[in-house]
Amino acid sequence: QFGWQTFVLVANPGASAVNVTVTYQVQGGSPVTKLVTVAAGTRQTFLGHVDVPDQAFSVSVSATGPVVAEMAMYDPGRTIAHRTVGVTAPASAWYLGEGFTGVGWETFIAVGNPGATDATVTATFTIDGGAPVVRVITVPAHSRGTFIAHDPTAGVGTGKAFGVFITSTSPVVVQEVL
Repeated sequence: QFGWQTFVLVANPGASAVNVTVTYQVQGGSPVTKLVTVAAGTRQTFLGHVDVPDQAFSVSVSATGPVVAEMAMYDPGRTIAHRTVGVTAPASAWYLGEGFTGVGWETFIAVGNPGATDATVTATFTIDGGAPVVRVITVPAHSRGTFIAHDPTAGVGTGKAFGVFITSTSPVVVQEVL
């Protein structure tokens, strides 16, 4: 979104091919699914910015055998990069120890809901030198929601160093995006 390029990288370290399903949970939209066979000892790159252009999304990867999944993002000028290594399963509680919303920093807490039911998600921001701030969103089934940490009404505002504890009524996947 906003010119960023997002790559979903899936490596197959095994000795035989695996079938891989990549599902994009689109914020405010329907899921988009891509199916590919990844040969033994190779990597497949999925182009999120092409598969779901100009939309915010989270990603679920499943495979018929062991794989390693990672997401890499690059800003339009290729001066900023961000990556996230995949987790093995959604959970109902997540702890992120580091967050910052200083001048020039836009920090988002992305919540992917790969499940079949809506999730009520609570973010408790623990702020250096300040009282905790609690925000709640509903993330529809098979979708993505976002806490905008640098926004004072949706997060904590600018100039804050924080950690965040996320709880959810259904298992979700959480990622901090700077």
